[in-house]
Amino acid sequence: MKYQIKTYLLIILFAFLQLAVYKLIQRIPGEGFVLETFLDPLIPFIPHFIIPYLLIFPLVVVPFALAWKKPKQLRKVVYAFLLATAIGEGIFTVFPTTMIRADVQPGDIFNDLVLYTYSVDFPAKNAFPSFHVTVSTLATLLCLKLNRRVGLATLPLTVLIILATVFIKQHFAVDILGGLVLAGFSYWWFWKK
Repeated sequence: MKYQIKTYLLIILFAFLQLAVYKLIQRIPGEGFVLETFLDPLIPFIPHFIIPYLLIFPLVVVPFALAWKKPKQLRKVVYAFLLATAIGEGIFTVFPTTMIRADVQPGDIFNDLVLYTYSVDFPAKNAFPSFHVTVSTLATLLCLKLNRRVGLATLPLTVLIILATVFIKQHFAVDILGGLVLAGFSYWWFWKK
């Protein structure tokens, strides 16, 4: 019982780091570095990709659900997400980056959803590494470990989420690379090391 309470508290800590600390970092005064590469201007703005972008929220729940009745595995899932979040937010703090967003006009549901996303997730201090890439990739890696069939089912969604980060102009291409490396490291640290 004590073990379960600690795990639940760690899940709450993960949620706190993801939401509250992330928002605090965005409010630190100062400008962030722009990591635009030659590839980024070639990537079109495709507002329809807001749908997979927003589907990250149910995706994150899947590895927790798969491990829920297996305390040791659940603890590893929580620790992997906590490590990724702590490292990511540490990078945001010492190496703040920002994004140049698309000029989006309201008018249809997809553009309106992109504008809403822009309004609640400021483009300051938090672009590299992409947390959307980190969290979705880590969720899929954990799902593959816990239940291969479920992991394979989440893989296409993760690919769409990764593409969405650049197609809705939330991230530069290099942010994807950073997110993949961070997800891979966090997975390796708790499941392979």
